[in-house]
Amino acid sequence: MNSPKQALELVLGKSVSDVTMKTGGLTATQKEDLEKKSDPGFVAGKSRNPFSLQSKMRRAAEQSAFEGRLEIFKDQIQAVRKSNELLNRAAIAQVAVAAETFLTGLVADAERIKHSVKQDAIDGLTDRLEQKLIDLDGRRKRGVLPTDMIEALQERAIGDFAVAAAKVIEVDVVFAKDKLLSIEFSSPKKEA
Repeated sequence: MNSPKQALELVLGKSVSDVTMKTGGLTATQKEDLEKKSDPGFVAGKSRNPFSLQSKMRRAAEQSAFEGRLEIFKDQIQAVRKSNELLNRAAIAQVAVAAETFLTGLVADAERIKHSVKQDAIDGLTDRLEQKLIDLDGRRKRGVLPTDMIEALQERAIGDFAVAAAKVIEVDVVFAKDKLLSIEFSSPKKEA
């Protein structure tokens, strides 16, 4: 890959062959043109006299050509680094999105289960209250207990139900996504 733009195209879904065709390097004409322009012979021909102006110009041209190729190499290395950084960031973003999606589903399932458990507990309390009230009403009809005592027991049963139901409603389990998302990598400790 010669540029971060091409790496981005690769990340965004263009096929590798399309990107490779575009980044396959220089065409033959471009290569010839580059070699011709960076050839010290283009500036000055060879000379037998190392102290002649032509020889000095050739050495300067060789140095400049070397520096030019070095700059091109540095630019290509920089492009590779930027492409690598972009690909790494894209991979990290994909992992973060996948983790967020998974955790959102997990939290939604947990909320559904939490509400189901609470509703089951309240239904159970309601069934017990109903049974208690039916039992007390049966005792009142049979005349086993005085009416005042039956009413007091009914009020107590309703009060106990209200307290228990309030406790069930107060129970709240919270899944903090920020805690679930914090990932720590630890390396094994080396013994000295």
